[in-house]
Amino acid sequence: MIKAIYFDLDNTLVNRDASIDRFVSCFVQRFSSDLRRINALQVGDIIKKQDNGGYLSDNSPYSHIFEAVGAELSVQLPWKNKRSAEELSQYWQHNFPRCAVEMNGAANLLNYLSYRKYHLGVISNGADLSRRVTINATSFSHLFSQVVSSDGFGVSKPDPLIFTDTTRQAGFETNECVYVGDHPVKDALGAINAGMTAVWLAGFHENIDLSQNVLAVNSLAEVLDVLSL
Repeated sequence: MIKAIYFDLDNTLVNRDASIDRFVSCFVQRFSSDLRRINALQVGDIIKKQDNGGYLSDNSPYSHIFEAVGAELSVQLPWKNKRSAEELSQYWQHNFPRCAVEMNGAANLLNYLSYRKYHLGVISNGADLSRRVTINATSFSHLFSQVVSSDGFGVSKPDPLIFTDTTRQAGFETNECVYVGDHPVKDALGAINAGMTAVWLAGFHENIDLSQNVLAVNSLAEVLDVLSL
């Protein structure tokens, strides 16, 4: 019997590209007077290339996304009053989590699951503060009983430990839990290897040959159907 349902955050409960677009609007308003010309599309393209869907590209010279975004905005934009990579990185870290845009269907799904008394939680790779600020920017933050970040836990997905310890802290065995996420390896296979039921939200990462035990959906609206909840 399923008792608890856990979710990834970026590109599962919040739409990362749409959130970047919202951040770009804030960025343009803040820094337009410091630029010779401002092009919101250019700013968005620079950020999305470095962000890479929330995962640094394998050949990135940077250690963190916030470093990459700050450095490339500082170098590539036509500044008349130069802004440093450090300042722009800090602006990203402070403001981007507050620009969260909910994924289509997320609020309806979570409110229904809460109504049905399922235990709801988030397990997300990333900095603990940014995870919590992002969730708090949504309409459904109050529905979660657990919010666990890799930064706070000390281990990142797909390591099974972050799944098993989180569920057991809530009093559940992993076979009583579902995990929903967009990454085929970090989310779907990570959850399967921890003994959970895995639901993969396809469309954000390249398809791989997943375990036959992974349930694939193309939208959050399909989650209830595949789980028969």
